[in-house]
Amino acid sequence: MKSKKRIQHKPHLTISNIGKTRFWTGIFLGIFYAFIFYSFVFCFLEIINLIRVASSFDIPLQSIEALAFEHTLSLAISVAMGNHAMVRYWMMQPTFNFHKTRKQIALRVSNYSLFIEFLCWYMLMEYLRHLISSHALIGSLIYEYHGIFLYAIPIYLFLSSWTKLIRYFRAQKWQSIALVISLFCVLSLSFINVSNFRYSEINFEKIYKKDLLYLNNEIALAKKNYGIVYTDKTIVTLKSLNTHELQRLLLETKQKFETRKKIALKDIILQKILIHNFKAAHFVGYGIQYYPNPMDVYRQLKLVSPNTQETKELLDILYEYHMFSITAREENEDENQTLQYQLRKYIFKDALSNHRGRYDNPFETIIRQINDVKYVLAQSKIYKHSFVEYLTSDNVPPLIPPSPESVNYVKEFPEFKYPIE
Repeated sequence: MKSKKRIQHKPHLTISNIGKTRFWTGIFLGIFYAFIFYSFVFCFLEIINLIRVASSFDIPLQSIEALAFEHTLSLAISVAMGNHAMVRYWMMQPTFNFHKTRKQIALRVSNYSLFIEFLCWYMLMEYLRHLISSHALIGSLIYEYHGIFLYAIPIYLFLSSWTKLIRYFRAQKWQSIALVISLFCVLSLSFINVSNFRYSEINFEKIYKKDLLYLNNEIALAKKNYGIVYTDKTIVTLKSLNTHELQRLLLETKQKFETRKKIALKDIILQKILIHNFKAAHFVGYGIQYYPNPMDVYRQLKLVSPNTQETKELLDILYEYHMFSITAREENEDENQTLQYQLRKYIFKDALSNHRGRYDNPFETIIRQINDVKYVLAQSKIYKHSFVEYLTSDNVPPLIPPSPESVNYVKEFPEFKYPIE
Protein backbone atom coordinates (compact mmCIF):
# COMPACT_ATOMS: atom_id res chain seq x y z
CA MET A 1 0.00 0.00 0.00
CA LYS A 2 1.34 3.28 -1.05
CA SER A 3 1.65 5.91 1.62
CA LYS A 4 -0.25 9.08 0.96
CA LYS A 5 1.61 12.32 1.46
CA ARG A 6 -0.16 14.78 3.63
CA ILE A 7 -0.67 18.19 2.09
CA GLN A 8 0.06 20.84 4.68
CA HIS A 9 -1.25 24.32 4.06
CA LYS A 10 0.64 27.28 5.42
CA PRO A 11 -1.06 28.56 8.57
CA HIS A 12 -2.30 32.13 8.91
CA LEU A 13 -0.13 34.44 10.94
CA THR A 14 -2.15 35.61 13.93
CA ILE A 15 -1.55 37.46 17.14
CA SER A 16 -2.43 34.35 19.12
CA ASN A 17 0.33 32.18 17.62
CA ILE A 18 2.85 35.01 18.03
CA GLY A 19 1.73 35.83 21.52
CA LYS A 20 0.00 39.05 22.55
CA THR A 21 2.89 40.22 24.74
CA ARG A 22 5.50 39.37 22.11
CA PHE A 23 3.39 41.00 19.39
CA TRP A 24 3.19 44.41 21.09
CA THR A 25 6.75 44.18 22.35
CA GLY A 26 7.91 43.57 18.77
CA ILE A 27 6.06 46.66 17.52
CA PHE A 28 7.59 48.77 20.28
CA LEU A 29 11.03 47.31 19.54
CA GLY A 30 10.64 48.11 15.82
CA ILE A 31 9.77 51.73 16.55
CA PHE A 32 12.69 51.95 18.96
CA TYR A 33 15.10 50.47 16.39
CA ALA A 34 13.92 52.93 13.72
CA PHE A 35 14.34 55.86 16.10
CA ILE A 36 17.82 54.75 17.20
CA PHE A 37 18.93 54.14 13.62
CA TYR A 38 17.80 57.56 12.37
CA SER A 39 19.19 59.31 15.45
CA PHE A 40 22.54 57.61 15.00
CA VAL A 41 22.81 58.69 11.35
CA PHE A 42 21.70 62.26 12.12
CA CYS A 43 23.85 62.73 15.23
CA PHE A 44 26.92 61.14 13.67
CA LEU A 45 26.74 63.49 10.69
CA GLU A 46 26.16 66.46 12.97
CA ILE A 47 29.23 65.61 15.06
CA ILE A 48 31.38 65.30 11.93
CA ASN A 49 30.12 68.64 10.62
CA LEU A 50 30.55 70.40 13.97
CA ILE A 51 34.19 69.27 14.01
CA ARG A 52 34.58 70.70 10.50
CA VAL A 53 33.08 74.03 11.54
CA ALA A 54 35.37 74.24 14.56
CA SER A 55 38.36 73.52 12.28
CA SER A 56 37.40 76.26 9.74
CA PHE A 57 36.45 73.76 7.05
CA ASP A 58 33.42 73.57 4.80
CA ILE A 59 30.27 71.74 5.72
CA PRO A 60 27.81 70.48 3.10
CA LEU A 61 25.32 73.33 2.83
CA GLN A 62 22.44 71.71 0.97
CA SER A 63 19.54 73.07 -1.00
CA ILE A 64 16.02 72.60 0.36
CA GLU A 65 15.32 69.88 -2.21
CA ALA A 66 18.51 67.96 -1.40
CA LEU A 67 17.86 68.20 2.33
CA ALA A 68 14.31 66.92 1.90
CA PHE A 69 15.58 63.99 -0.17
CA GLU A 70 18.23 63.03 2.38
CA HIS A 71 15.74 63.31 5.24
CA THR A 72 13.10 61.19 3.48
CA LEU A 73 15.59 58.52 2.39
CA SER A 74 17.00 58.21 5.91
CA LEU A 75 13.46 57.92 7.30
CA ALA A 76 12.57 55.21 4.79
CA ILE A 77 15.67 53.15 5.62
CA SER A 78 15.04 53.63 9.35
CA VAL A 79 11.43 52.45 9.05
CA ALA A 80 12.57 49.43 6.99
CA MET A 81 15.13 48.57 9.63
CA GLY A 82 12.51 48.89 12.37
CA ASN A 83 10.28 46.54 10.40
CA HIS A 84 13.11 43.97 10.29
CA ALA A 85 13.63 44.24 14.03
CA MET A 86 9.92 43.70 14.64
CA VAL A 87 9.67 40.61 12.40
CA ARG A 88 12.86 39.11 13.80
CA TYR A 89 11.64 39.49 17.38
CA TRP A 90 8.32 37.85 16.51
CA MET A 91 10.12 34.86 15.02
CA MET A 92 12.76 34.43 17.73
CA GLN A 93 10.80 31.95 19.80
CA PRO A 94 10.44 28.15 19.82
CA THR A 95 9.31 26.83 16.44
CA PHE A 96 6.71 24.60 18.10
CA ASN A 97 4.59 27.70 18.83
CA PHE A 98 3.92 28.11 15.11
CA HIS A 99 3.87 24.77 13.27
CA LYS A 100 3.62 22.16 16.02
CA THR A 101 6.74 20.66 14.51
CA ARG A 102 10.39 20.42 15.43
CA LYS A 103 11.71 21.96 12.22
CA GLN A 104 13.87 25.01 12.77
CA ILE A 105 11.76 27.40 10.65
CA ALA A 106 11.70 30.25 13.15
CA LEU A 107 15.48 30.18 13.49
CA ARG A 108 15.82 30.36 9.70
CA VAL A 109 13.54 33.41 9.42
CA SER A 110 15.41 35.07 12.27
CA ASN A 111 18.77 34.51 10.57
CA TYR A 112 17.50 35.93 7.29
CA SER A 113 16.36 39.07 9.08
CA LEU A 114 19.65 39.37 10.95
CA PHE A 115 21.56 39.17 7.68
CA ILE A 116 19.44 41.98 6.20
CA GLU A 117 20.10 44.11 9.27
CA PHE A 118 23.85 43.73 8.86
CA LEU A 119 23.43 44.57 5.17
CA CYS A 120 21.61 47.71 6.27
CA TRP A 121 24.50 48.71 8.53
CA TYR A 122 26.95 48.05 5.70
CA MET A 123 25.04 50.44 3.43
CA LEU A 124 25.08 53.00 6.23
CA MET A 125 28.86 52.76 6.42
CA GLU A 126 29.11 53.23 2.66
CA TYR A 127 26.80 56.23 2.98
CA LEU A 128 29.06 57.83 5.59
CA ARG A 129 32.21 56.95 3.65
CA HIS A 130 30.82 58.75 0.62
CA LEU A 131 29.98 61.74 2.81
CA ILE A 132 33.45 62.06 4.35
CA SER A 133 35.42 61.48 1.15
CA SER A 134 33.44 63.73 -1.20
CA HIS A 135 32.59 66.54 1.27
CA ALA A 136 28.98 66.40 0.15
CA LEU A 137 25.93 64.66 1.49
CA ILE A 138 24.36 62.01 -0.66
CA GLY A 139 21.36 64.23 -1.36
CA SER A 140 23.28 67.20 -2.72
CA LEU A 141 23.91 65.82 -6.22
CA ILE A 142 22.70 62.24 -6.55
CA TYR A 143 19.06 63.03 -5.86
CA GLU A 144 18.80 65.12 -9.03
CA TYR A 145 19.60 62.19 -11.30
CA HIS A 146 19.34 58.91 -9.38
CA GLY A 147 17.12 59.68 -6.39
CA ILE A 148 14.27 57.41 -7.47
CA PHE A 149 16.66 54.46 -7.71
CA LEU A 150 17.95 54.98 -4.16
CA TYR A 151 14.41 54.61 -2.81
CA ALA A 152 14.57 51.02 -4.05
CA ILE A 153 16.89 50.26 -1.11
CA PRO A 154 14.30 50.72 1.69
CA ILE A 155 11.62 49.08 -0.49
CA TYR A 156 13.82 46.03 -0.94
CA LEU A 157 14.63 45.90 2.77
CA PHE A 158 10.95 46.03 3.66
CA LEU A 159 9.84 43.38 1.18
CA SER A 160 12.71 41.04 1.97
CA SER A 161 11.66 40.49 5.58
CA TRP A 162 8.02 39.80 4.69
CA THR A 163 8.96 37.64 1.69
CA LYS A 164 10.91 35.30 3.93
CA LEU A 165 8.02 35.26 6.38
CA ILE A 166 5.41 34.53 3.69
CA ARG A 167 7.34 31.40 2.72
CA TYR A 168 6.05 29.80 5.95
CA PHE A 169 2.88 31.75 6.83
CA ARG A 170 -0.08 33.37 5.15
CA ALA A 171 0.81 36.97 6.01
CA GLN A 172 -0.03 38.95 2.85
CA LYS A 173 -2.66 40.97 4.72
CA TRP A 174 -0.19 41.76 7.46
CA GLN A 175 2.35 42.82 4.86
CA SER A 176 -0.11 45.21 3.20
CA ILE A 177 -1.05 46.78 6.54
CA ALA A 178 2.63 47.14 7.52
CA LEU A 179 3.39 48.75 4.13
CA VAL A 180 0.58 51.30 4.50
CA ILE A 181 1.64 52.17 8.05
CA SER A 182 5.29 52.48 6.98
CA LEU A 183 4.43 54.79 4.06
CA PHE A 184 2.25 56.90 6.34
CA CYS A 185 5.08 57.27 8.87
CA VAL A 186 7.66 58.19 6.23
CA LEU A 187 5.43 60.72 4.44
CA SER A 188 4.14 62.37 7.63
CA LEU A 189 7.57 62.65 9.25
CA SER A 190 9.16 63.91 6.02
CA PHE A 191 7.34 67.23 6.49
CA ILE A 192 9.41 67.98 9.60
CA ASN A 193 11.86 70.77 8.78
CA VAL A 194 15.12 69.15 9.87
CA SER A 195 17.11 72.28 8.93
CA ASN A 196 15.95 73.77 12.24
CA PHE A 197 17.86 71.03 14.05
CA ARG A 198 21.09 71.04 12.01
CA TYR A 199 23.33 72.68 14.60
CA SER A 200 26.41 72.47 12.38
CA GLU A 201 24.84 74.77 9.80
CA ILE A 202 23.53 77.07 12.52
CA ASN A 203 27.03 77.41 13.99
CA PHE A 204 28.57 77.84 10.53
CA GLU A 205 26.17 80.71 9.87
CA LYS A 206 27.00 82.28 13.25
CA ILE A 207 30.75 82.19 12.60
CA TYR A 208 30.45 83.64 9.09
CA LYS A 209 27.40 85.75 9.83
CA LYS A 210 28.73 88.98 8.28
CA ASP A 211 29.93 87.31 5.10
CA LEU A 212 26.69 85.38 4.59
CA LEU A 213 24.62 88.47 5.34
CA TYR A 214 26.58 90.45 2.75
CA LEU A 215 26.16 87.65 0.22
CA ASN A 216 22.40 87.38 0.76
CA ASN A 217 21.96 91.16 0.53
CA GLU A 218 23.94 91.41 -2.73
CA ILE A 219 22.03 88.49 -4.27
CA ALA A 220 18.72 90.15 -3.30
CA LEU A 221 19.81 93.59 -4.58
CA ALA A 222 21.02 92.12 -7.88
CA LYS A 223 17.62 90.56 -8.42
CA LYS A 224 15.70 93.65 -7.31
CA ASN A 225 17.73 96.36 -9.05
CA TYR A 226 19.03 94.57 -12.15
CA GLY A 227 16.86 91.48 -12.56
CA ILE A 228 19.94 89.25 -12.17
CA VAL A 229 19.32 85.79 -10.72
CA TYR A 230 22.13 83.46 -9.68
CA THR A 231 21.70 79.69 -9.68
CA ASP A 232 21.46 77.72 -6.43
CA LYS A 233 24.75 76.04 -7.32
CA THR A 234 26.51 79.42 -7.60
CA ILE A 235 25.07 80.61 -4.28
CA VAL A 236 26.16 77.44 -2.49
CA THR A 237 29.63 77.83 -4.03
CA LEU A 238 29.83 81.43 -2.78
CA LYS A 239 29.02 80.21 0.73
CA SER A 240 31.80 77.61 0.73
CA LEU A 241 35.38 78.17 1.92
CA ASN A 242 37.76 75.87 0.09
CA THR A 243 35.93 73.67 -2.40
CA HIS A 244 37.10 72.92 -5.92
CA GLU A 245 33.97 74.63 -7.24
CA LEU A 246 34.92 77.86 -5.45
CA GLN A 247 38.48 77.66 -6.78
CA ARG A 248 37.13 77.20 -10.31
CA LEU A 249 34.70 80.13 -9.89
CA LEU A 250 37.51 82.43 -8.70
CA LEU A 251 39.71 81.60 -11.68
CA GLU A 252 36.90 81.84 -14.23
CA THR A 253 35.81 85.26 -12.95
CA LYS A 254 39.38 86.51 -12.90
CA GLN A 255 39.97 85.36 -16.49
CA LYS A 256 36.92 87.29 -17.69
CA PHE A 257 38.43 90.52 -16.34
CA GLU A 258 41.77 89.76 -17.97
CA THR A 259 40.31 89.36 -21.48
CA ARG A 260 40.13 93.17 -21.89
CA LYS A 261 36.61 92.80 -23.26
CA LYS A 262 33.54 94.31 -21.66
CA ILE A 263 32.08 91.81 -19.24
CA ALA A 264 28.52 91.35 -18.02
CA LEU A 265 27.13 93.08 -14.95
CA LYS A 266 26.40 89.66 -13.47
CA ASP A 267 30.12 88.82 -13.41
CA ILE A 268 31.01 92.24 -12.01
CA ILE A 269 28.72 91.73 -9.01
CA LEU A 270 30.09 88.22 -8.62
CA GLN A 271 33.65 89.56 -8.42
CA LYS A 272 32.60 92.12 -5.82
CA ILE A 273 31.17 89.39 -3.61
CA LEU A 274 34.26 87.21 -4.05
CA ILE A 275 36.70 89.89 -2.98
CA HIS A 276 34.55 91.34 -0.20
CA ASN A 277 34.21 87.94 1.49
CA PHE A 278 37.86 87.14 0.68
CA LYS A 279 36.90 83.82 -0.86
CA ALA A 280 40.49 83.12 -1.97
CA ALA A 281 41.62 82.89 1.66
CA HIS A 282 42.30 79.14 1.55
CA PHE A 283 43.99 79.20 -1.85
CA VAL A 284 46.50 82.07 -1.70
CA GLY A 285 49.34 79.81 -0.58
CA TYR A 286 49.18 77.75 -3.77
CA GLY A 287 51.21 80.22 -5.85
CA ILE A 288 48.20 81.32 -7.93
CA GLN A 289 46.61 84.76 -7.92
CA TYR A 290 42.85 84.34 -7.71
CA TYR A 291 41.78 87.97 -8.12
CA PRO A 292 42.18 90.22 -11.16
CA ASN A 293 44.54 93.16 -10.68
CA PRO A 294 42.97 96.55 -9.90
CA MET A 295 44.14 97.73 -13.33
CA ASP A 296 41.94 95.08 -14.93
CA VAL A 297 38.98 96.50 -13.04
CA TYR A 298 39.96 100.07 -14.00
CA ARG A 299 40.13 98.97 -17.64
CA GLN A 300 36.54 97.76 -17.40
CA LEU A 301 35.63 101.10 -15.84
CA LYS A 302 36.95 102.90 -18.93
CA LEU A 303 34.92 100.61 -21.23
CA VAL A 304 31.57 101.80 -19.84
CA SER A 305 29.94 105.19 -19.67
CA PRO A 306 30.30 107.18 -16.42
CA ASN A 307 27.61 106.86 -13.76
CA THR A 308 25.97 103.71 -15.14
CA GLN A 309 25.07 100.55 -13.29
CA GLU A 310 28.33 98.92 -14.36
CA THR A 311 30.28 102.00 -13.20
CA LYS A 312 28.76 101.87 -9.73
CA GLU A 313 29.55 98.18 -9.29
CA LEU A 314 33.09 98.51 -10.65
CA LEU A 315 33.81 101.39 -8.27
CA ASP A 316 32.43 99.20 -5.47
CA ILE A 317 35.00 96.57 -6.46
CA LEU A 318 37.81 99.16 -6.35
CA TYR A 319 36.63 100.14 -2.89
CA GLU A 320 36.87 96.47 -1.88
CA TYR A 321 40.45 96.45 -3.18
CA HIS A 322 41.10 99.51 -1.02
CA MET A 323 39.82 97.60 2.05
CA PHE A 324 41.79 94.58 0.84
CA SER A 325 45.03 96.59 0.93
CA ILE A 326 44.25 97.95 4.40
CA THR A 327 43.71 94.43 5.73
CA ALA A 328 47.01 93.33 4.23
CA ARG A 329 48.90 96.04 6.10
CA GLU A 330 47.25 95.69 9.50
CA GLU A 331 49.47 94.20 12.18
CA ASN A 332 47.45 94.52 15.40
CA GLU A 333 45.43 91.50 16.50
CA ASP A 334 41.89 92.06 17.70
CA GLU A 335 40.32 89.16 19.56
CA ASN A 336 36.84 90.62 19.04
CA GLN A 337 37.04 90.30 15.26
CA THR A 338 35.38 87.43 13.43
CA LEU A 339 37.19 84.22 12.56
CA GLN A 340 37.06 85.10 8.85
CA TYR A 341 38.64 88.51 9.52
CA GLN A 342 41.44 86.96 11.56
CA LEU A 343 41.96 84.40 8.83
CA ARG A 344 42.53 87.18 6.31
CA LYS A 345 45.19 88.79 8.47
CA TYR A 346 46.99 85.51 9.11
CA ILE A 347 47.14 84.68 5.42
CA PHE A 348 48.26 88.17 4.47
CA LYS A 349 50.90 88.12 7.17
CA ASP A 350 52.30 84.77 5.96
CA ALA A 351 52.14 85.76 2.32
CA LEU A 352 53.83 89.11 2.81
CA SER A 353 56.53 87.54 5.01
CA ASN A 354 57.29 84.80 2.49
CA HIS A 355 57.44 87.21 -0.44
CA ARG A 356 58.80 90.31 1.24
CA GLY A 357 61.21 92.10 -1.03
CA ARG A 358 59.96 90.37 -4.17
CA TYR A 359 58.63 92.84 -6.69
CA ASP A 360 56.39 90.21 -8.31
CA ASN A 361 54.54 89.38 -5.09
CA PRO A 362 50.83 89.36 -6.11
CA PHE A 363 49.81 91.03 -2.85
CA GLU A 364 52.33 93.83 -3.34
CA THR A 365 51.19 94.21 -6.95
CA ILE A 366 47.56 94.62 -5.88
CA ILE A 367 48.50 97.17 -3.22
CA ARG A 368 50.64 99.23 -5.63
CA GLN A 369 48.00 99.21 -8.34
CA ILE A 370 45.10 100.15 -6.07
CA ASN A 371 47.16 103.07 -4.77
CA ASP A 372 47.75 104.21 -8.35
CA VAL A 373 44.07 103.84 -9.20
CA LYS A 374 42.99 105.75 -6.10
CA TYR A 375 45.27 108.64 -7.05
CA VAL A 376 43.83 108.78 -10.58
CA LEU A 377 40.24 108.53 -9.37
CA ALA A 378 40.81 111.40 -6.94
CA GLN A 379 41.97 113.58 -9.86
CA SER A 380 38.96 112.63 -11.98
CA LYS A 381 35.77 114.70 -11.84
CA ILE A 382 33.42 112.46 -13.83
CA TYR A 383 32.47 109.78 -11.29
CA LYS A 384 29.74 110.33 -8.72
CA HIS A 385 30.35 107.61 -6.19
CA SER A 386 30.86 107.44 -2.43
CA PHE A 387 34.34 105.94 -2.87
CA VAL A 388 35.48 108.81 -5.09
CA GLU A 389 33.94 111.31 -2.67
CA TYR A 390 35.83 109.61 0.14
CA LEU A 391 39.14 109.88 -1.77
CA THR A 392 38.63 113.61 -2.35
CA SER A 393 37.51 114.42 1.19
CA ASP A 394 39.65 116.27 3.71
CA ASN A 395 39.73 113.27 6.04
CA VAL A 396 41.94 111.25 3.69
CA PRO A 397 45.73 111.75 3.88
CA PRO A 398 47.39 112.91 0.65
CA LEU A 399 47.42 110.08 -1.85
CA ILE A 400 50.72 108.74 -3.15
CA PRO A 401 51.39 109.62 -6.83
CA PRO A 402 51.55 106.73 -9.34
CA SER A 403 54.41 104.29 -8.86
CA PRO A 404 57.16 103.66 -11.44
CA GLU A 405 55.21 100.56 -12.45
CA SER A 406 52.44 102.79 -13.84
CA VAL A 407 54.60 103.59 -16.87
CA ASN A 408 53.39 100.26 -18.27
CA TYR A 409 49.87 101.69 -18.59
CA VAL A 410 50.65 105.17 -19.93
CA LYS A 411 50.04 104.24 -23.58
CA GLU A 412 46.60 102.93 -22.73
CA PHE A 413 45.75 105.42 -19.97
CA PRO A 414 47.81 108.68 -20.07
CA GLU A 415 46.51 109.67 -16.63
CA PHE A 416 48.86 107.10 -15.07
CA LYS A 417 51.97 108.94 -16.21
CA TYR A 418 54.74 108.63 -13.61
CA PRO A 419 55.47 112.18 -12.31
CA ILE A 420 59.28 111.85 -12.57
CA GLU A 421 59.13 110.85 -16.23
